Amino acid sequence: MNRIVRDGNRFLICCGESGYAFEISEAGLPVNLHWGAAFYRLADAPSAVSVQQFLHRVANRSAIARQEYPAWYGALFTEPALKVSDESGVRNCELRFVDAELLAASGCETLTVKFTDRFHRLEVVLFYRVYSDCDLVDRWSVITNAGDKPCTLESVQSATLQLPQLPRPYRVTGLHGRWGREGMIGRTVPGQGKFTLESRSGLSGANAMPFFALDQGDASETAGEVWFGSLQWSGSWKIVVDGDGYGDTSVTAGIHDFDFSWQLAPGASFTTPELSCGYTRGGFGAMTRIIHRYLRARIEPEEFRRRPMPLLVNTYAALNSGPEMNETNAMKQLEAAAKVGAELFVFDAGWQQSLGEWTPHREKFPNGLQPFAARAHELGMKFGVWAELESVDLNGRLYAEHPDWIMKFPGPGQDDPMLLDGRSDRVLLNFARDEVLEFIWEAMDRLIGDNRLDYFKLDMNRAFSRPGWDVPPDEGARSIWVRYVWNIRELFARIRRKYPQIMLENCAQGNGRADWGFMRYFERVNRSDNQDPLDELRLHEGFSIMHLPKWAGGGCHISDYTSHINRRRVPVQFQAFAGMLGSLAIGRRLHESSEAELLELRRYGELYKQIRHITNFGDFYRLISHFDSNYAVYEYVTADASEAVVFFFGHALQYSGRPPLVALRGLEPEAVYELTSFGGESATSEWKAAGATNLDVAEILNGRRVSGAGLMAIGLRAELYGDFASRLVHLKRVE
Repeated sequence: MNRIVRDGNRFLICCGESGYAFEISEAGLPVNLHWGAAFYRLADAPSAVSVQQFLHRVANRSAIARQEYPAWYGALFTEPALKVSDESGVRNCELRFVDAELLAASGCETLTVKFTDRFHRLEVVLFYRVYSDCDLVDRWSVITNAGDKPCTLESVQSATLQLPQLPRPYRVTGLHGRWGREGMIGRTVPGQGKFTLESRSGLSGANAMPFFALDQGDASETAGEVWFGSLQWSGSWKIVVDGDGYGDTSVTAGIHDFDFSWQLAPGASFTTPELSCGYTRGGFGAMTRIIHRYLRARIEPEEFRRRPMPLLVNTYAALNSGPEMNETNAMKQLEAAAKVGAELFVFDAGWQQSLGEWTPHREKFPNGLQPFAARAHELGMKFGVWAELESVDLNGRLYAEHPDWIMKFPGPGQDDPMLLDGRSDRVLLNFARDEVLEFIWEAMDRLIGDNRLDYFKLDMNRAFSRPGWDVPPDEGARSIWVRYVWNIRELFARIRRKYPQIMLENCAQGNGRADWGFMRYFERVNRSDNQDPLDELRLHEGFSIMHLPKWAGGGCHISDYTSHINRRRVPVQFQAFAGMLGSLAIGRRLHESSEAELLELRRYGELYKQIRHITNFGDFYRLISHFDSNYAVYEYVTADASEAVVFFFGHALQYSGRPPLVALRGLEPEAVYELTSFGGESATSEWKAAGATNLDVAEILNGRRVSGAGLMAIGLRAELYGDFASRLVHLKRVE
């Protein structure tokens, strides 16, 4: 069955359990008829007139209501998707329908709908794309100046989505936070007026992530209607939820129009980023799994879709970036990494001569990086390095040779430290300049090729604070917000083309680039610089909403560095199990660890390797949220339901209270599963002598065989005690 159906000027997009319909009205405007539960006959959809009419709304305002892409014109008082001006002073933009075309390709269908504007002679094309293997719709637009005079794009959004008129105000779910507290799940009911989710920093996160979900206030993890979407843009963005007085609610999303403008020359075009949107009746959990299927099929680089995430050792927590990060210590750490079974060894900050001069430090690493790459490969490990390509040290060679490449406004006073975001000894390169892109590309090409790198970790520790340049391009000075993103993406597109097997980590000070557009080039994300295992539970819940759990990285899940955020010490087992929720990393001072400590770490690494085919590729379920309780339970289930892993975590448990039975999900009801338990409390001889019973859950669970129906109906319990209790239960179908 075709996923996109056309009947005259009416269009229906069928996408899994959702249906999306719109019509070209008599006024020549695209009017949304329905976005929600699936239906399959266009004749069932209402007319444009019926959804636009309101008794006390005058005719000219009704005619422009519920548009798919509202340009600012006449009595449009809701958020516009397009705002244009020209040298004549005209700022209205009147779009009218021209034609539509349906294009079919392998695995997808694309609908294009073309409009023109009589004031500025613009051509506007709306794109709708659906896929055979996932249930999201991708929307974007292309604006072309078909006239003979330039015009200025003051706001150019990707799309506007119209929500159904339902009884209650919509509740908005977003992901917000700050450094060390990324991806916190926040919910609010804004009511009438505009509610804006946004980033103005030049980055797509981590103060806010380009994601939204709306429901009627009654959706849960397991049930309820949810409308959701994510913007694939790596720079400043905004998502505006707009509720008017007539019962209409819309979502308009795209590049942030704050401090933005784009001079569109005759014949030139501007393409907006993609907005991916979806609908489910299965609550926030079903939404998450729909997103994960899309990410696996359409975003994750093809070379890595079935490749498990390696067990890695990173130098930062062990050696930091100062004098201890040197050739002698790093080689000792590398040798010890092999003893714990590491598959990847990563040099973090401190190996470089300076930011901007991407060569090894001449005193700390006199023999360069090649001996480390060679030794890692001899030991059966891959080798990678960290870099912060967008920043430059003020005392470095690049700044001395090219001060004009620094991002700042022209004129005096721009070197005031108060104008800088972050450290005052570093500044941001203006990546919007093509010569900066070419210089960094050549440096990266040498770094990767000369040192046989298998892995590269990109950091970005400052936001835009002086977004200017001395000689702006034809598109204008305020085009910097967009040109910067285009060039940083182009850099990694080149790396991906020339080195398709290199693994790339999107660090960006901890999920600072939290968008799917950037993740088209990357395989791992530094979920947060915060590696406190207790904090990681909430971080992972938010992260997993718009990212694959396997991407959840970081440099030191198991390390002493975990205490630097909250000044607390956490048992190694809790560290390890929290790290196994994503892509496990070790940051201990291995070269100073005892043989017993190395053996313990090796065993955790072996357990991670034993279960990662489930956690890396399985469906993810947030069974009990750490936002709601002092314990948390998460489940991963393979696509064929043959295996599952359940993680139990508890903290500050009191009165010997028992965590509840937890009903599992996603299993095959008729199948029988054998249980194997790892970790948790043990029934020590002292406890047993004191009369304690049933403390050793491993004795109860190990080898037990239970049907999928029983596990999903009755549930599973793991006894947890004390301050940092954790347990992992592996379920395997008995053939």
